[in-house]
Amino acid sequence: TSLLTLSLMARQGLDGVVPDILHTLTKAENTYVRQMARRVLFTVEPDMATGIDELEKGIDLSERILHLKKIAIFEGLYVGELAVIGSVTEEVSHPAGDLVIKEGDHGDTMYLIIEGDVSVSKEARAEKGPVVEIARMRTGNCFGEMALFEEAPRSATIRTISPSRFLVLHKQDFTEIVQEYPQIALHICKTLSGRIRSLHEKVKDSESSSTGTAG
Repeated sequence: TSLLTLSLMARQGLDGVVPDILHTLTKAENTYVRQMARRVLFTVEPDMATGIDELEKGIDLSERILHLKKIAIFEGLYVGELAVIGSVTEEVSHPAGDLVIKEGDHGDTMYLIIEGDVSVSKEARAEKGPVVEIARMRTGNCFGEMALFEEAPRSATIRTISPSRFLVLHKQDFTEIVQEYPQIALHICKTLSGRIRSLHEKVKDSESSSTGTAG
């Protein structure tokens, strides 16, 4: 496809690439083709590239792919498939102490930490109970991934500990990608299914161990 061809052009040699063709592709109907063409055009002719904001220039596609490969639900995807996903991610920054997501709010984005640290907290079950920190996450971790698949409210509050940068994937973009590339959705479903099976096995082992100890 045009998109995968552009992803290869973005990562490999660009000799002989005609800027006029890239300019034409920046006006394509396909959102991802447009975005990828703009990135490749910026690489070939920086002065001629238009419509690329500073965030897009901040981290190139190859770096996005490397970050995405670290996310469990994307494990095993081909580089070309990761390029498709990476082409629609957005880079955002938050200062230290900033609220990223709030427990109970509607969510439609997944975040991958590419720099910084965040605190994960939840409200106590008792009404008006205290907010308790349950974990901390750092560079390479992700959160909010289930928002790509379900409509449930956010299960925890995330706040930055230090100045942080994230790659953000929006549900609408992800949905459009899997509609165009169903093999990506199939792979992710298999990965999630495997994780659920593994979790069930751990629970069974734990229960068996507890029963044996009690006996």
